[in-house]
Amino acid sequence: MASRQQLPTEQSVEDLLKIIENNKEEDVAGVTDDVLSFILHFNIQSGDQLVLQNAMYELYCKWSQNPVSRVMFGVKTSKHFIKHTIGPRHYFKINTDSIRIQKETLKYIEKNKLDRTKYPSWQKHFKSFLDFYKIEKGNAWVPSYVLMHFYDKWCHNNKRKSLLSEISFFNFCKIHFESKRNTESRMMWFGINKEFVKVHLPKQKLIAMQQVREKKHAKKQKIKNKIPSTKTRIKSKNKIRTN
Repeated sequence: MASRQQLPTEQSVEDLLKIIENNKEEDVAGVTDDVLSFILHFNIQSGDQLVLQNAMYELYCKWSQNPVSRVMFGVKTSKHFIKHTIGPRHYFKINTDSIRIQKETLKYIEKNKLDRTKYPSWQKHFKSFLDFYKIEKGNAWVPSYVLMHFYDKWCHNNKRKSLLSEISFFNFCKIHFESKRNTESRMMWFGINKEFVKVHLPKQKLIAMQQVREKKHAKKQKIKNKIPSTKTRIKSKNKIRTN
C-alpha cells in the first residue's frame, strides 16, 4: 500500500521550505491542486470517521469552479486519506462525519447560489441553443415550457452532459426576450419571433405538448393527494393511542 502524503497543514515549516527549495512539482501539487485546496478550505484531516467519497465529491463540486471528474477526485483524495471499500461504495477515513459534510454542502449551496447568466461558458451554451433554432426576440408569445421542451431536445440530440436547470434557463430567457406572467396560472410567457413558431410550433404540436404537460401535472397532483398531511397523520396517531 502506498504511504499517505501529508497535507501542508501537517508538515513542519522546515519540510515545506525543503519542498520549495527542491522545486519538486509532485510534492508541491497542493499549491495549485484544486482538490487539495478544497481539503484545506474545509479543514478536512485524517481521522476515524468513515465518510462516503460521493458525499465529499458533492461538496467539492459545489465549491470548485472547475471540478475534476469523480474518478480523478477519488485518485487525488486517496493520496491524503486512507480509503475503504465496502461493497460498491468507497469511503475515506477523515476527522468529520457524513452529517457535517452534508450540512456544509447545503450551507455552501445556500451562500453561493450560482448565477449562470454571468458565466461566459454558459452564455455561449445558451446562445448555441438559440442559434440552432434561430430563436430571436419578437411578438409571438409562447409559454415557458415550450422553450424548455426544445432546449431539452437540443441537449439530448447533442449529447450535452451539462444542462441548465429550469430556473437558470428561464433567467437566460428573461435576459433575451420580453416576458410576462399569467396571473391565474402563474405561467411565464416569452415573446419570440414568428418564424420559429411557424416552423417548429404547428397548432397540433402545441396542443399535444399542452396535453402532455396537463397529464404530468394531474399525475403529480394525484400522488400529492395520496400523501396525508401532517395534521392527518397526527390525528391518526392520536386515535390509535386513545383506542
